[in-house]
Amino acid sequence: MSMTNADANTNSNEEGHWHRRRFIGHQRFISLSHSNSSVLTTPFLVLLGLLLLAVAIQFSLVFTWFHNRHEENVVLVLPLGISKIGSEGKLPQMRGVKNAAVLHNVQQQFPQLLKYGGIIPNVSNTSAAADSAGKHNKHLMKHKEDVLSSIYHNTTVSVAAEDVNTHNTKSTPKTLNAVIHIGPYKTATTAIQTYSDKLYQNLAQDGYEMPWKHLQLQLKLGKDATQKKNIDRKIPSWWCKQVFFALCFFQSVPTHRMKKESAEGCKRELLNAGVEISQKNHNSLLVSAEQFSNVEIEGVEKLHEYLSNRWDNVTIVAAYRRYYEWIVSFYNERQKDVIFNDAISANKTDRLLPSLYHELRFNSVFNEEIRHKYTLSAVSRYQMYFENVVVMNYHDKSKSILERFYCDVLPGAIETCRKLKSIKVSKSINTSHSRVYEELAYAAHRRGMINIKEKLNAKSVVESRRQHNIKKKSNAKLVQESICQHQEKILNLTSYDFPRKCLPDDILNEIWSTSLEAEKKFGGDEVDESTMKDEFDKYSKTSFCELDLDAILHSPLWVKFFQDQNQKLQAEV
Repeated sequence: MSMTNADANTNSNEEGHWHRRRFIGHQRFISLSHSNSSVLTTPFLVLLGLLLLAVAIQFSLVFTWFHNRHEENVVLVLPLGISKIGSEGKLPQMRGVKNAAVLHNVQQQFPQLLKYGGIIPNVSNTSAAADSAGKHNKHLMKHKEDVLSSIYHNTTVSVAAEDVNTHNTKSTPKTLNAVIHIGPYKTATTAIQTYSDKLYQNLAQDGYEMPWKHLQLQLKLGKDATQKKNIDRKIPSWWCKQVFFALCFFQSVPTHRMKKESAEGCKRELLNAGVEISQKNHNSLLVSAEQFSNVEIEGVEKLHEYLSNRWDNVTIVAAYRRYYEWIVSFYNERQKDVIFNDAISANKTDRLLPSLYHELRFNSVFNEEIRHKYTLSAVSRYQMYFENVVVMNYHDKSKSILERFYCDVLPGAIETCRKLKSIKVSKSINTSHSRVYEELAYAAHRRGMINIKEKLNAKSVVESRRQHNIKKKSNAKLVQESICQHQEKILNLTSYDFPRKCLPDDILNEIWSTSLEAEKKFGGDEVDESTMKDEFDKYSKTSFCELDLDAILHSPLWVKFFQDQNQKLQAEV
């Protein structure tokens, strides 16, 4: 339908009017909105900001309180021997503990520490683990190190481990010590070994174990891995001899000087026991064996390798005895291998024992032995590999050598020292004795002045008398005792009053020179050379001298004595 012009105009006017009213209304709405916004925006935002700030502060306080409370109640269980980590957040090297066990403890108690970047720190050096993880993980590792350091320095450390050593209930000392007593021979080594056995429980309280005793206790407790079910079996005799530990550091092929002392006598079970003492029981080590004084320089190096990787501090202990006194004692000890009855039966040598003069003048092996085993040489070899070598003065009478060893030398042996002082200590153990009377009896038998030889050999005589419960002494023993009684009871003399041949001046001068050198090195700050020389002169006229057998056996007094003794023996037969 068509529109007229008037209608069109009317509609156009009405539409324009409607648009104007809509535009005006929109402007009023905008104006009103701006007016209200200016009134409400400022206080609303201030209020909202304060609310957010309060929430943030509360969240921060709650988080800090929870974090601190969590750290205060943490108790970190560490392997034995670990007390804290270093200032740089590095865990110290852990002796005898596998890394996996340490990581397991940390992971169980602090799992959050192992989640950063999936990196597990190396327990011996966390910074090394960070380097291997890559540069992008350095900040994560640094965070873990800080947390670990905070834990170790701000929490109580509880040491917990299986009580594998039931005889030692005292907490393990922080420092593990290895003490090796090397002798040398004839310087109270037997006494130290004897009392180390007697004082073993006290040593254990002080954190010390000995390999041979460790094996014995394992057996008694049924912990021998190879014989778990047979705990009552007999303990091997070599388990109580520390010499078999020392032999592990000897050469595989014995030299002419070492005789039977070689690596063939080594019992590796004792070495393994030492490893268990360190790595499983986390205890200190004590070994005393005079054979260590005979170890070559290569063996000293091997001993250093064995000890230095398992114990924190290593102490080598030796004893000093004046050379002129020591050489006589060593000579007498060496002659113990000669059995009187066997020598009488064999009747092969002119003398029962080689004289000291003969050994010093003609026996190159003996001369090498005394030079190698004496304190001067032995200490110098050990000083090449060990920093802490302690030498005890055998002649210092201010205290016994046992008290000096357990109370002054052995680190931390408080209970052992206390116990030693409370018991009565034997004055001498394994003393050497003179064989003068045996020598004289053998010489008379050898020259046909008396027949000491039994009808049966010595072993058969002993066995026969044992079976028939006969307590009669052997002929050799009877004659020896008769000589002693005649000299000391009837003649009222001593064994030193027989005619003797003494050492020549060149040998005496050599002995004195070595004695003086050792005294200046080990005898203390002030050496009383005059007093020492007087004592040496006495030795030169007594202990250094041998029996003048020709003079004695040509004496009418002793010719008559042996004739009478021979008649008595023949009458008993």
